[in-house]
Amino acid sequence: MPAPKITFYVDIVSPFAYIAYYTLRHSPVFRPCEITYVPVFLGGVMKSTGNRPPLEIKNKDKWIEIERKRWASLFSIPIAESAPDGFPVLTLTTQRVLTAVTTQAPGKLIPALDALFEGFWVKRNEDFVNKPEGIMKALSPILGKDLAEKVLAEANSDQAKKLLNQRSQEAVDEGAFGLPYFVGAYHLSHSCASLGLFLVTPSNWTLMAEYAATNREGQKECFWGFDHIGQVVMHLGLEREKLPGWKAML
Repeated sequence: MPAPKITFYVDIVSPFAYIAYYTLRHSPVFRPCEITYVPVFLGGVMKSTGNRPPLEIKNKDKWIEIERKRWASLFSIPIAESAPDGFPVLTLTTQRVLTAVTTQAPGKLIPALDALFEGFWVKRNEDFVNKPEGIMKALSPILGKDLAEKVLAEANSDQAKKLLNQRSQEAVDEGAFGLPYFVGAYHLSHSCASLGLFLVTPSNWTLMAEYAATNREGQKECFWGFDHIGQVVMHLGLEREKLPGWKAML
């Protein structure tokens, strides 16, 4: 039987993007899955769908801060007690750099995501996601100085900009409107699943999610929010861990 394949659309700045990414990377639940990570930028997604930023809603900004720490604790995920200084920051440059990594050094994308997520959400270093010199510092140990410089230069190319736009539009075409966004499919003859995480501009960031999954009977369903990832796991026939985080997803 073919393994579930997951395409994960990701942007660095969201705490829930980080929590979901960390879960995919480290939870045995997703070990049977083949996962492809796709950098996207949600600023355009938000604009295209006319979504309203949670920061415009009274008390929701406070609730989001509570929720990120609550889910991180339940899933034993390291995360800073407070959000990075300057949060939320513009990640367009970061996402273009990660897009360039996918074309110039695709085998280094996961280590690059690891470094940027940890730098921002564990070490609280905002320079890792909004300043070229900070991104260079984060990626040089992974790519080497010469390749890191090449990737940063490529990030400014029309090709990288166009590719990031195309992948973000792909997310919209799949039905995305918020963060994170999951689209899944699992068939007996062919299986694939895609999970998307999106992020917005500094003044307009969102923490919404929607999940869509097609099971072995060909039934497709949508699920909203990181707190529904347990339903995705069950719908795709994966085994849950006996940890507080999964138990909380009743």
